[in-house]
Amino acid sequence: EEINACADTIIMLHHERFYDDSAPKDELKVIVSRDRGEAVNRETVLRFDWERAILMKEEKESLPR
Repeated sequence: EEINACADTIIMLHHERFYDDSAPKDELKVIVSRDRGEAVNRETVLRFDWERAILMKEEKESLPR
C-alpha cells in the first residue's frame, strides 16, 4: 500500500514462463498500473532476448487490463 502513496508511476513486469513451463520463453508483459496518480492498467507484450538481456520490438498492441 505504501508504494501506491509514494510512486508517480508503477510499472510491473510479468513473465508467464515463471508459472507455466509451456508458456513462450521470450514473451514479457509490461503492465503500467498507475501513472501520475491516475489508474492506467495498460498492458503491452514485448519480446525479451535472454541471451543479450534486451527488450525487442513490441509484438502486440497495448491492451486495457
